[in-house]
Amino acid sequence: MPAAEPPDRSPKRSRRSQALAGLVSRATRPLFHRRGLADGTLVAQWERIMGEHMAAHTAPEKVVRGGNPPRGILHLAVDHGALALELTHLEPQIVERVNAHFGYRAIDGLRVLQKPLPPRPAKEKPRPPLNAEEKADLAESLSGVTDPDLRAALERLGGAVKQRRKPGDD
Repeated sequence: MPAAEPPDRSPKRSRRSQALAGLVSRATRPLFHRRGLADGTLVAQWERIMGEHMAAHTAPEKVVRGGNPPRGILHLAVDHGALALELTHLEPQIVERVNAHFGYRAIDGLRVLQKPLPPRPAKEKPRPPLNAEEKADLAESLSGVTDPDLRAALERLGGAVKQRRKPGDD
């Protein structure tokens, strides 16, 4: 009788398409987990949690858990000293905002660290709306489309393409 072959332990591959967000989440989960940031939503949603001004000058570094009783301490990087002092006074509000984001008491306090922040990508300037000539051109090119949902989607796509900046526009 032939010997049984060992089971195949290679990862399963699928021919189905997968959402990029799911793939990125799986790839980054170990890094965020080591820093105590669970799945990275705190980092990804930081501007929404803190507001535009505070998020521009702060960044969550890590969450340290431990102690007796167990506590979660958010290590927060700040790029200048005056804001670091202000954040120590705003600690209860910041803790409340972060816990509201998670939906449970994830952190109990802050540790403010003054240090340079990594550069953030520049926000794209809003594009000007289409002028009358561009709107008429777009409507004419979609005159043969009868499905209202498809027409609306194509109008959005066409408008975005026409709004694209031309070389030399700043």
